Amino acid sequence: MRLAREALHKGGAWPCALNAADEVAIASFLDRRIPFTGIAQVIERVLERTQSVRFKKMEDVLAADTEARRMAREEAERISIRWPRRLEILLEGKNSPMSTLIGIILVLGTMILVHEIGHFIAAKLFGVRVEVFSVGFPPRLWGSPGRHRLPHQRDPSGGYVKMAGDNISEERSGAPTSF
Repeated sequence: MRLAREALHKGGAWPCALNAADEVAIASFLDRRIPFTGIAQVIERVLERTQSVRFKKMEDVLAADTEARRMAREEAERISIRWPRRLEILLEGKNSPMSTLIGIILVLGTMILVHEIGHFIAAKLFGVRVEVFSVGFPPRLWGSPGRHRLPHQRDPSGGYVKMAGDNISEERSGAPTSF
């Protein structure tokens, strides 16, 4: 938006150059030659190189458009040279099964952690004592005993927050900090 406002304010060839550079940059992004952030970079660099001229006839507009598109292709090419090949491979889906598995574990692990933190925060807000906060399922690999045990389990596909008094098979203590 900042670039569009600047182009509008400066007038002349700038709005024409902005439009032409935007079209070339978006086409380069859709063809996966530049990253999404490269769109604004291409436009900004083209505007920096654009001369501030007033148009007198339609041929001037077409010439400015052609020149801006040429500059945008150059700038997109410069950015595409730096575009990481590995990221391109990931976008095309040519990644290895191991990197896919690691990605799934990281995403699911993060979702589980955030979900369990929600239980923990809710318990604390309502004054319920938390006995165990765990990511994963038993058996425990390691953990820290104490007020809030933080075990790390072997199976990372889940988690749990054990609150005081949440087990119906245990006798209720009636403590104000239990569930």
